Amino acid sequence: MKKIIYFLLAIILLGFVLILTCPDRNDHLDALENKLAMEFSEDSTENDNVLSSLGSLFTVGLGNMMLENSLSVENYFMFSVGKMKVDGEEYVFSIGVLNHVFVLE
Repeated sequence: MKKIIYFLLAIILLGFVLILTCPDRNDHLDALENKLAMEFSEDSTENDNVLSSLGSLFTVGLGNMMLENSLSVENYFMFSVGKMKVDGEEYVFSIGVLNHVFVLE
């Protein structure tokens, strides 16, 4: 009987931890913006000239504006899902759990 009570307490505690550490929209935006900046910084190091660096800065800025306007985050209390509509279809771009956002590629 004690094992069942301990198991239920552990499940309840895990549920509370998941609820308290569920990432919000800003966390999803930060993670996606970091991923976008990292992708373009890798491209600019391959093409090591000033024009490619300026182009990547412009593209990252434009991408950040697009993310801010089109990202929707659905909160399921224990985890959250970041979605965007592309050509009329909705795609999952990120999943947040335990105060961390995983960006899907």
